[in-house]
Amino acid sequence: MPRSKNAITLHALAAEEIAPLAGARVSAFQSAFQAIVTWGTSRTYREQLMRDSGFPLPKDLPAFLVINQLVYRGLATPTSLADAVDTTRSNMSRIIARLEDAALVFRAHDPRDARGTVIGLTASGRDLGTRVLDSMQDFGALDGWSAQEIEMLEQLTIKLAMTLDAFPNHPLTVTAGVSFNPVERPPAAVEREL
Repeated sequence: MPRSKNAITLHALAAEEIAPLAGARVSAFQSAFQAIVTWGTSRTYREQLMRDSGFPLPKDLPAFLVINQLVYRGLATPTSLADAVDTTRSNMSRIIARLEDAALVFRAHDPRDARGTVIGLTASGRDLGTRVLDSMQDFGALDGWSAQEIEMLEQLTIKLAMTLDAFPNHPLTVTAGVSFNPVERPPAAVEREL
């Protein structure tokens, strides 16, 4: 790509003009958390999981993301899947069709909506989902951690997730499909998710 005529030379800028905005304004925890989320949602990491799990559609990241959602949700409407993987409803129909052709998902009538459908994992899809979960746990990020450190991390991470999900409309549960506060959640919130 040719250089833009409007490009400026970096040496003409002061250090504070090119330093990250976060810098000293953001805690080390916030920076670390942002880095972990960015890595966990990166194409590189997801493609590695696709390879490690033997995902049968190796170039189809949107299909992999749908499988991942169903691993955690069990059943989901096409609309909630489209929202979760940030795509349109019409594109979600095409993704679901590809997954049906690969015998990884099925459609069923939604028991709460006579005109609606829900999507779930077939036996082959469940086997694949198990391999995806195994691949997520086998990458060795916590090697060298003591059992006490791992337990503390788990407890604090779950506490953070429950705190965030306690906000109005249960943002984590609705987006990720994982229920964090099943006792405290109103029935209407549960019904909206499926």
